[in-house]
Amino acid sequence: LTLNLFNRSPQLKHLRLVCSYNVSAEGLSAAVKKFPLLEELHLYYIAITKETIETIGSSCRGLKSFKLNNQICRHPYIEYDEEAIAIAQNMPELHHLQLLGNKMTNEGLEAILNGCPQLESL
Repeated sequence: LTLNLFNRSPQLKHLRLVCSYNVSAEGLSAAVKKFPLLEELHLYYIAITKETIETIGSSCRGLKSFKLNNQICRHPYIEYDEEAIAIAQNMPELHHLQLLGNKMTNEGLEAILNGCPQLESL
């Protein structure tokens, strides 16, 4: 993906990236700033950070669907709530959320349920 492509697509509403190993968290953060109308973002096997999630939420205020599958990007035995809390604090308009490979605790789940009151599917 190049910045030139992003610059030519400001009306983009749906974006799905699969196994895009050449897309860094910083690159994704820069890209989503170009898509303020984005409603669906589905990321599969892409390592992103809490800060990337915060940028996605603040840049794409109308985001309705967020899917994140980072099963191969995380240690399977470490529990963490960073991503869940970032989603809860920055994506209040979500209707659909899918997290695969996420080892959140009940605290993270509670944060999502409280922070995303429009959720229809989780």
